[in-house]
Amino acid sequence: MSLSVLPAGVWREANQSFYASGVWQTVRDDDGRRILKYPTDLWVYREIIRRTQPAVIVETGSAEGGSAAWFADYAEVISIDIAPPDHPDSRVAWFRGSSISPELAERVYERVRGRNCLVSLDSNHTVEHVRA
Repeated sequence: MSLSVLPAGVWREANQSFYASGVWQTVRDDDGRRILKYPTDLWVYREIIRRTQPAVIVETGSAEGGSAAWFADYAEVISIDIAPPDHPDSRVAWFRGSSISPELAERVYERVRGRNCLVSLDSNHTVEHVRA
């Protein structure tokens, strides 16, 4: 059965169950940092990175910094958050501020201009913020 034909309610229930299990909070990088992402998301990211070969990865929503460090194994990384992690990876450029700030967006744009870039939007998940 193709995954695309499953009813939306099945996806929602599976996602809620997986989230509630907390398994996504147990994923760690080689240095022991928590990567607060679903393991399947990391596999998909790796495939996207392999196929698109970005020079820069821009991540919004740093949390503990584990996924930014994981991305840094593949490309230059810029990670944006209102509060960068306590133990930041030195391979990552940490930008403090809101990912919807026009000034911050301009700073990031100037840094990546002309280069192949992958953007991971994973900060504030409210409808208003995502739309902005």
